[in-house]
Amino acid sequence: MQFARHAGIAILAIAVFVSISCEKHYVGEFPEVQRDRLAEARAAHRAGQENAPAANPTPANFFPEKKSP
Repeated sequence: MQFARHAGIAILAIAVFVSISCEKHYVGEFPEVQRDRLAEARAAHRAGQENAPAANPTPANFFPEKKSP
């Protein structure tokens, strides 16, 4: 039982250490990389908009109409 407790504490300590030791990058720190990622995101967003159906501004027509056979 004591081994399990120590193993759990060790795993928790390692997880905390790994999560707080990650290097953080702020906006503007790497403009070349962020510019590339922004271009990819915009292209994906445009592709998604082209294939998406027209938006309906009201929730009244949320469910499509069922057509009788």
